[in-house]
Amino acid sequence: MPKVMIAAALLFIALLMQACATDLDRPELKKTGNAEIHAVSNAMLRTVMRKIRSQAIDHDDASRSAEEEAEYFSEAARIADSIEASAQFIPKIGKRLTLNPQELATFTALGDKLRQQAEEVRWLAIAGGAMSLRKKMNQTIETCNSCHDLFRTMPKSEKE
Repeated sequence: MPKVMIAAALLFIALLMQACATDLDRPELKKTGNAEIHAVSNAMLRTVMRKIRSQAIDHDDASRSAEEEAEYFSEAARIADSIEASAQFIPKIGKRLTLNPQELATFTALGDKLRQQAEEVRWLAIAGGAMSLRKKMNQTIETCNSCHDLFRTMPKSEKE
């Protein structure tokens, strides 16, 4: 089982690196400004974010059996591991973007914050504290959104 987890983690990291690589031939990147590396999210990253949102927002404590609750905490820990692994690459991504020193410091600090929050999510999932876990997941989502608001420039529609 540990070999499967290691293989899955390595696969996720490889896919994350592919998602963050510059691909200048993609037309949707033409209008993204300096943050083109992270402008268009990979489907796997979107899946992880949907899962954390689902775990944080859609989870109904009262209607879950003990088995479902155990799976909820297990899934939350897996999501936290994925986020923490992704956050390890944020400083490298920041160096590839054309950011000034202050922007790079902010980008890197948000990556560090995300990694720390993911670690806290994992420990809360292991401890089984549903309300604390949900609160920390929401904080993690806010950190992701803060970084996206500052550094991800999406293409404007043709109407604009």
